[in-house]
Amino acid sequence: MINQDDYLQLLDLTYQVAQSLKGKTAPDHRLRDCNELAAKLFFHAATIYWLRQGTKAPVPEPEGAFFYDLASVTVITRSALETYLTMFELFFEPVTDDEREFRHALWLLSGFVIREDYVPYDPTLKDRIANSQREIEEMRARIESTATFASLTDRQKRNALK
Repeated sequence: MINQDDYLQLLDLTYQVAQSLKGKTAPDHRLRDCNELAAKLFFHAATIYWLRQGTKAPVPEPEGAFFYDLASVTVITRSALETYLTMFELFFEPVTDDEREFRHALWLLSGFVIREDYVPYDPTLKDRIANSQREIEEMRARIESTATFASLTDRQKRNALK
């Protein structure tokens, strides 16, 4: 089990890693997304740390109502785990740069497609929708240009491009 000092050391290390990437230009355009995920992971971990200290609610009692918000800790912990798993799958697990490019473009495409499915059509957003369509096509082109994509079955290719 991790104790408070260990947690604070890990939190500090996460912060240093995120800060080391901040503002640096890199030849790999994907590092910006990696940095944003690292910062998100740090923020979640810091929030969990502070929530574990307990919360004092502003109620008219003399001392206020003190409680531990375990439901919020659970939700944020799940989000932190999902963020870590996304970072791992996109940036640390791929063996080749081609596979990393495939996964990164697929991840970006999934974000565009999800938004596209849930945003009602609004004629005032015509330019924005057209721009999103161009970006979706760019992501699909990036995916199709990888050797990883070429190694998939036809069905897997169709699913990837959806």
